[in-house]
Amino acid sequence: MGHLQSDPNTGVLYYFSRSQIGQSFSSATLSAGQFSVPAPGSIGNTGRNFFIGPQYFELDMTLGKRFKFTERMNLEVRMEAQNLTNHPSFDIPNATITSSSFGNIATSLLSGSRKMQLALKFNF
Repeated sequence: MGHLQSDPNTGVLYYFSRSQIGQSFSSATLSAGQFSVPAPGSIGNTGRNFFIGPQYFELDMTLGKRFKFTERMNLEVRMEAQNLTNHPSFDIPNATITSSSFGNIATSLLSGSRKMQLALKFNF
């Protein structure tokens, strides 16, 4: 139950599709379509780990070369990159039923943008 669907009007990613809800594609009907709030003091019927969140992927890379001038002196050149593929990784969706962003994962980004750094180091 539930997989990533894009709202055709806004492009926002939601965890539930239109066909599962059977109503219009708005966040207010998303929360009312499949879920309800259990009575105070009672436990709901959704099992543990029922939903699997979005995957996390980040590729970091370092390239380096050492140039020797003498036995004791050398120059190190390094190129470092964090999130080399610039792949977005999203957080677990909002699980508060009364929230207007229930099931929306596009607003909770875990990964940062690509960062690259060039470093030179002279050892003597």
